[in-house]
Amino acid sequence: MCYEVSRGYVIYDGDVVVSMLCGRIMTYLGFKELWVDEFSVNPEYQRKGIGTQMMNYVKEQLRQEKEKISYIVLNTEKGYPSVKFYEANGF
Repeated sequence: MCYEVSRGYVIYDGDVVVSMLCGRIMTYLGFKELWVDEFSVNPEYQRKGIGTQMMNYVKEQLRQEKEKISYIVLNTEKGYPSVKFYEANGF
């Protein structure tokens, strides 16, 4: 069985890329996770709820996957602004 592991999501405002999230599905001890490799929001669109919209959309898409994806794995540096964003979004 061939299973596509790459995932990519983009939010546009016309021709402008507003946000993007790229990752891959990894299997670990019998369950699947989305490992987020890249996630960004265009600086001109930050603090407008776009990042939260993206995370909610991705979560909903993962719920609809044929093979259940149990977790989202994020990687960031301690003290970065992204830490507060992820915590505010339930991570």
